[in-house]
Amino acid sequence: TGTVTAKYVDETGKTLSPDIVISGAVGAKYKTAEQTFNGYKFKEIKQGSAATEGTYVDGKLTVVYVYIQKSKSSITPPVKVNKNQGVTPSMKTKDGNPEVVNNSKTVNANKKLPQTGDKSENKGTVAFGIFLSLTSGFIYYKSRKKY
Repeated sequence: TGTVTAKYVDETGKTLSPDIVISGAVGAKYKTAEQTFNGYKFKEIKQGSAATEGTYVDGKLTVVYVYIQKSKSSITPPVKVNKNQGVTPSMKTKDGNPEVVNNSKTVNANKKLPQTGDKSENKGTVAFGIFLSLTSGFIYYKSRKKY
């Protein structure tokens, strides 16, 4: 089996999140993905890193995603809005109209689920279920008494 490690660091090499390690059979496909970090934006894949997607090799591959810190003025903290509180002036859009948020959770649209690389499908289980259904139907049909 082969392994691929995705590392997420800033320009100084500071780790932004724990490494994500995926493994699979040699020759099988893998895929890693960018992550979103508050206060950072993606810059590049570090020179000398493995490709962000490819096929497993016998051994280890490492993909290093490099991020740069956003300037303090461009960081927009998430806003918590309770639909029962109404709209405050700070929640108006550029044209002056109120921005409506209909839940009381903190919203951050940049969040993504981590990519595991697991794309397995249960084709065998589905095929077995169909076979079992057909067999059961056939046995029922044959066992019925004809009147």
